[in-house]
Amino acid sequence: MERLKILCVGDFHGKFPAKLKKIAKSCDLVLATGDYGGSPSTMKIIFRYFGERWWDIIGKKRTRKLMKADYDSGKKMLLELSKLNLPVYCVMGNWDFYSEESIAMAGKRKSYDDVVIDQNMFLLQNRFKHFKGLNFFGFGEMVPTTLYTQKKHSKPDLLEKSRKEHELVTKQVLKKGCLGIDVFLAHYPPYGVFDTIISTKKNPNNGKHAGFKGYNDFMKKYSPRVFVCGHMHEHQGTMKYGKTLVVATGAAKNGKAAVLYVDKESIDVELIA
Repeated sequence: MERLKILCVGDFHGKFPAKLKKIAKSCDLVLATGDYGGSPSTMKIIFRYFGERWWDIIGKKRTRKLMKADYDSGKKMLLELSKLNLPVYCVMGNWDFYSEESIAMAGKRKSYDDVVIDQNMFLLQNRFKHFKGLNFFGFGEMVPTTLYTQKKHSKPDLLEKSRKEHELVTKQVLKKGCLGIDVFLAHYPPYGVFDTIISTKKNPNNGKHAGFKGYNDFMKKYSPRVFVCGHMHEHQGTMKYGKTLVVATGAAKNGKAAVLYVDKESIDVELIA
């Protein structure tokens, strides 16, 4: 089979730098890890009231205005991906509008899932796709961060709920797994791999791990050749986990991405900084 050149890109948060679009033109395929929209204003509010119902605190009118702006910025990124005129496989990030709850906060609009389908891109959520000799599998969206299944890091009233959700989503991601996957596309990183929070000392989670152990379980059981992830803007790089090469793309909004050169025999990675 021919050696494929694949652009792995995510965490746009409303910005798709021209240099990344230029690189895409020389690629065979684009893998998008999610977090298409999102503004600094909304991020600031969410982190300020982290763990609280921030939308109740700031009020319905202000929430709707912010969420509409976030929705539109993310939809614009999806449309720009479709204009590349390449096959594009997508998963959603924690910031994206795929759930009824998040869509309702932005008003009566299409889910990003539907936008992806309308633009003839492929939603890889818990699905397989075969492309030019390689097998792809994806599992994105918001997954239960393992951090909050630990007693010392989770509020007592949320601890059991977090543990049950973690167990449920782990079962979901393992259910469709199989051997022979070349590339696994996710949004969140695995636990302990490119998942350390690097923030200010005021952040109580500074230095903690924000990955998902369900992905570790998947790699241990099925050994995909490559695991592509984003989410953590602090990290970009490659690291082996068992037999799997984990690739953290870095944030597209900062001009970062990764390019895979892959066939059935070999894998090389170029980090775009």
